Amino acid sequence: MPLIGRRLMMDHDALKQRLLALHEELKSFEQKHVQLPSLSTVSKDLLHQRILKNNNNMVSALACCCIADILRLYAPEAPYNFKELSVKYKKRMRLGRQLTDLDMNSRLFPFFFWYDQRIFFAFIAELAKLGKDDTAETQYHVYLLENLALVKSFIIMTSLEEADVMVTQLFRHFFKTASHPQLQNVYASMVKIRTQLAESMDLNQDVVGLLLKYLANGDTVTVAQHAMVVEVYDASVFIFRKRVNQVMHQLKNQAYKNKKANQLLFSLSQCFAAISYTANTTGQQGLDDLKLWHQLIQSTYFVIPSALLNVIPQIEESLQSSKIGVRKLAMETIGSMLGHRSPALFNDYPGVWQTWLQRSKDNTLQIRARWVELGCLVYNRHPNIVADDMNDCLLVCLRDTSEKIRAVTCDCVGNMDLNIIAKYVSKTVLEALSVRCKDLKEAPQKAALRALGTIYTNIYHRMNDPDLKNKFDWIPSKLFEQYHTKSVAVKAEMDHTIQQYMVPYYMDDYERADRLATMLMSFNENATASFDYYITRGITHIELLKTFTENCLKEIAGLPLSSDNEQDQIPALIQRIAERFDRHDMVTECLKQIRLMGENAICYLQQSIDEENHHKDILKARGSLLALFEENAPNLYDACNWILNRSHLLVFNKAILPHVYSWLAPTEGNLQGVSLEKSDACQALLKVGDQAKWEFRDTSLEILALTTERLHTELTVNCQFTDQMIALVADGSPSQAKLVITVLCNSPNLESTSTTLLEFLVLNMDLRDPNMDKTLNPDNNPEWEEYEELASISKQKLAAVSVLTNYLKGMSIIKESATLDYVHYIMSVLWRLVETTCDIARADGTNAAETSHLRLLAACSLVRLVKHPCYKYFVNLDQFEYISLLLQDSCYFVRHKFGQFLMDGIKNSEINYRYLILLFLCAFEPEEAYKHEVAEFLLVYANRHQPDSLPPEIAIDRFIHLLAHHPDFEMTNDDMELFTNYGDFYISFAVTKDNAHILYHQLQHIKMSLDIYSPEDTQKSHMLCDLFSFMLNEKAKINGWPMGPTETSTLGFASKLYDVFPDGAIQKRQALEKSYVSEELKTMIRNERSQKWTATVPQNARIKQLLIN
Repeated sequence: MPLIGRRLMMDHDALKQRLLALHEELKSFEQKHVQLPSLSTVSKDLLHQRILKNNNNMVSALACCCIADILRLYAPEAPYNFKELSVKYKKRMRLGRQLTDLDMNSRLFPFFFWYDQRIFFAFIAELAKLGKDDTAETQYHVYLLENLALVKSFIIMTSLEEADVMVTQLFRHFFKTASHPQLQNVYASMVKIRTQLAESMDLNQDVVGLLLKYLANGDTVTVAQHAMVVEVYDASVFIFRKRVNQVMHQLKNQAYKNKKANQLLFSLSQCFAAISYTANTTGQQGLDDLKLWHQLIQSTYFVIPSALLNVIPQIEESLQSSKIGVRKLAMETIGSMLGHRSPALFNDYPGVWQTWLQRSKDNTLQIRARWVELGCLVYNRHPNIVADDMNDCLLVCLRDTSEKIRAVTCDCVGNMDLNIIAKYVSKTVLEALSVRCKDLKEAPQKAALRALGTIYTNIYHRMNDPDLKNKFDWIPSKLFEQYHTKSVAVKAEMDHTIQQYMVPYYMDDYERADRLATMLMSFNENATASFDYYITRGITHIELLKTFTENCLKEIAGLPLSSDNEQDQIPALIQRIAERFDRHDMVTECLKQIRLMGENAICYLQQSIDEENHHKDILKARGSLLALFEENAPNLYDACNWILNRSHLLVFNKAILPHVYSWLAPTEGNLQGVSLEKSDACQALLKVGDQAKWEFRDTSLEILALTTERLHTELTVNCQFTDQMIALVADGSPSQAKLVITVLCNSPNLESTSTTLLEFLVLNMDLRDPNMDKTLNPDNNPEWEEYEELASISKQKLAAVSVLTNYLKGMSIIKESATLDYVHYIMSVLWRLVETTCDIARADGTNAAETSHLRLLAACSLVRLVKHPCYKYFVNLDQFEYISLLLQDSCYFVRHKFGQFLMDGIKNSEINYRYLILLFLCAFEPEEAYKHEVAEFLLVYANRHQPDSLPPEIAIDRFIHLLAHHPDFEMTNDDMELFTNYGDFYISFAVTKDNAHILYHQLQHIKMSLDIYSPEDTQKSHMLCDLFSFMLNEKAKINGWPMGPTETSTLGFASKLYDVFPDGAIQKRQALEKSYVSEELKTMIRNERSQKWTATVPQNARIKQLLIN
């Protein structure tokens, strides 16, 4: 029923009853559970001036409640346009003339009955009645307030033309309402609406002034009004401060010219005076208000410093306050303003800086600590102004009686800008910082170590400057002297400092050697002794950990320990290692946890302390072990770090010795390649290396390998030398074997030395691990492991395969004939590895992961080798088709890596294109991502040719022959059904409208042919031809493709795999008459494939289709 009749006549009681009923009904509706079109008439009627401007308070209150509910039900859309919500026509029009042109159902129609009043002005007018006498309408005013706060309807108002006027009125009314006692829900709703508006729009000057007025908490402001401003500020602190900054920025150009601006700026000083007085005379509440005000003062200073002309002196006075909280706030505010980019405060208020400096000696610990942090910030911003004063204050703070102040000062100096430290911080301050490394308290001692380490590592690359060298090169010597301390906790911190800052773990071998030599050049006698002690301590630690890991691995393998000595038992070893640390309880638990984690964790620890490992391998092993702790025992992560850092191998290992030798080697025109000072440092490093008991055989080999690579014609190789080198291959480590091969392959008489080496490798290639049978079992024999996780013996086998393959490739490249017996032997070894699968390995109790790696490497090696003309006859057709089975290996990594190898090789023309046909065996690949990758590769390759032809590498005869010789095809109906998937996969790429009839007749041609290579398998080819012919014919029928006769020239084979039966031969007639596809299979193909074979498939969708297949 409409609210407005045709004659616009209705008494108040009747209208009130209708509105009350409408209000109850709308109140009961839930959003999204009401038909919105049913509200269109009543939503327009409510805007009528006889309702919204009714002089009856109950009618106007109910009308506003109903409109608020309609806004709620329509949210987030609005049922009214902007004109209905706010904008009034300034030009009145004659109603009679307008009604003739208006559609009575238009959304704009109600507006022409309503000229001056607007919805949000009506809302504000009703809310203004809150706080007055309690009347019958009060409950509806409260309902309206809560509704608008909940739905956030006032946010709509922020986009309207007169938003500033309405917001100002609303804020004023709310402050007036808060001056009277109110229910908690009324108070909370008013705060919520104000917060929404503060976050949604730019507050104008009037509103900001109003907020500042009530924030000052003067005599005319009630507690509720002040609290309301504080709550609004707390709820939207960042937005609120931004609005204040914007207002201050607007006032910047009109300050002291505009009366209104003057009043607002003057109010800042007045407000601060009032709030400071309150904070000094009241408790925590006053201090909280003062903190809020200080934040606003800082925001104002950063925008318009001149606005604080009378405020800053008041803050300066607060620096002398007897109240600790007031004094701390004043110190922080002045410090933040001094740390601003602009030096205006120094220039305008020179006394403030001196007064602020006095807080460095404040009696309160918290104030002194915070002063140090802010002081270093000011130092970074204005070093040319404060350097002398700050250097003096930092010296005082570094000698403070409180360990917290000393620690904070160390941290803050270490975090200062490097350029400021280099140019302004005095050497006296740095020396005072180094004294804290010997502090009796642990916190400042650790902080000083970190600070000096950070400064040194950052300044190191600039120490070519003599001034900087004089100022900083003494730091390493001071740091290493700390190893004479009795505190094991500080020694642990020193381990971290050395590897993190002094010789950073991320450096390469040359950089580490250079850094160590530079440091030793600056060492005094005590520092040199400390460095020797650091290495000795690391060696002892490594020896204990080696015994621990070896015994743990023997325990896992069920082997007896090598020693019956009680000191070598695992519990005793754990205790001996843990005693060397401060938190020996945590270290004990960490070692026990490593023992419980099993073989992987123990091997990671073993690799991280192996002197034979390269720097990057040690880093990787450490990272893997720490990752295990982070996942399984995070509470012991730090203890694991302590154990690993105690090893010196990331700082000093034998990899740096070749660089040290190169610096000592004479250069042309000079007996000495480096300065005498650096030469002495290098000699000291070599003595330390001798102390570490490294075998210099590795170093000598590295130097020899490097020399022969550069000067290979200068090396004379005799039989005795060759025998010695080969003996190292037999008895040495893999790294030594690699160096030996480098030496021999770069010798002048390459042929004789490489032949001797090859003969040894061929005859001694059978590598066996005596513990293999005890360590492998069906539950602990995965089919794949990453190369880094393989056992050392497995890596040796893989290296041997690579050496043999490279020998054959090298002989082909230099066009030398390899000994035929060796070629046959190497090829037979490679084929034996290809034929050994994971299932065979597991059945034999051998390493399945090793088998997968060897099988993959051998297959790739064979594919590469047969590209060379001299080896192409060593792979026959059966072997070529057998290699394809790696694409269907049980191990995903073998399938994926071999397929990727084929695709990369074909794309880069590194292998023969005939391997392309093998990729069609990926039709049964279970991993969709990998199958998609293969499909995309085949599609791109197939699209390179003309629509009516196919690349010879993927011709239909090659495809049929490959499948006919597949070991899974047994000529049963089930196999025929299974192999339809291959047909789908091939058809998805090869078959188009232009070549379908050609492929169909080629299949018929193959059915009339003999398999040349294996005549006994000819029937398999015929069966597959019959199957794929039927599938192809069905797809052509569905798509309407022509399948007429084709030219005889197109029926030839791309390969020599088949020979057509002669005309009149009985085999030809029998082949044509016989059908191998059963009716049951034909029905299945029609039912399952008809929906997949569409008329046209866009290229970018063909891959998705074949994946679905």
